[in-house]
Amino acid sequence: MENPPPASGSVFAGENFQKVNWSGKELDRVEFSGCGFRQCGFERTVFRDCLFEDCEFEACDLTLAEVTGSSFNPAVFRNCKASGIVWYRVGFAFDAAFLDCQLDYSSFFGMKLNRVRFTGSRLKEVTFVDAVAKDVHFKGCDLEGAVFTHTDLSRADFTGAMRYDINVTQNQVKGAIFDLPEAVRLLSYFGIKLK
Repeated sequence: MENPPPASGSVFAGENFQKVNWSGKELDRVEFSGCGFRQCGFERTVFRDCLFEDCEFEACDLTLAEVTGSSFNPAVFRNCKASGIVWYRVGFAFDAAFLDCQLDYSSFFGMKLNRVRFTGSRLKEVTFVDAVAKDVHFKGCDLEGAVFTHTDLSRADFTGAMRYDINVTQNQVKGAIFDLPEAVRLLSYFGIKLK
């Protein structure tokens, strides 16, 4: 069921939104503090200069949403579809946890992602070029085709992660945690073959 989007400049505190559908709508300068979103439809929704402070999203569809100038500080996404989002267009504050989410074809180009959690998420062909991703959790993630170039992955945790291709000569990986057998993939850039 479609719901009209909030008026520009609206403020919500401590509210729970269940099954609202703002797909294809525009939200301008709307503030959400301590709010929960459950099974909501935000496909192609434009969030312009919106504030999400201490908010949780569960089983929501944010496919191709636009987040220009918006802040997520902090925000937790659980079992959400958030594919095709250009996250680097967010505002100054970004502190998020993506738990068991689908983030395929999204971009975190040049972002500061320190301590962000992507636990158990699918990140197919996601771009992390020029990102600072220190202490990031990629535990149990599927990183097929994800692009890491000039990325600071210091102390990042790749425990249980799979299908990643990280050129250790082009990225900072000091203190990063990898486990076997998947970590053998890191040797491919040195022309090493294991039998």
